[in-house]
Amino acid sequence: MASRDIEKMLSHYTDDAVLIAPGAAPMKGKAGIKEGAGPMLADSNFKLVFSPERVDVSKDASMASSQGSYEMTMTNPKTKKPETEKGSYVTVYKKTDAGWRAVYDINTSGPAAAK
Repeated sequence: MASRDIEKMLSHYTDDAVLIAPGAAPMKGKAGIKEGAGPMLADSNFKLVFSPERVDVSKDASMASSQGSYEMTMTNPKTKKPETEKGSYVTVYKKTDAGWRAVYDINTSGPAAAK
């Protein structure tokens, strides 16, 4: 995310991944994620920081999840000023031949997750 490189971001996901973000329809597959998330990476004020609070790995080490909070800054399209949103996330990973890749990435704005 910090590099604002959409292809780098997409390499984090499986081909059939689903990204669910506040106020947006679910983005399905790499093409849907690229279409939905590409404009946000182009925003000069864009910044996204994740703070993982819990990581779990399945007993057979084929699946994992990460849960925590995030803080994202973007330009408000109406005011043209930067605004910061805080929220919670859960990402589910699948171990693939290419390494760990996100298959479900769900974010919700609002108060940060309780620790």
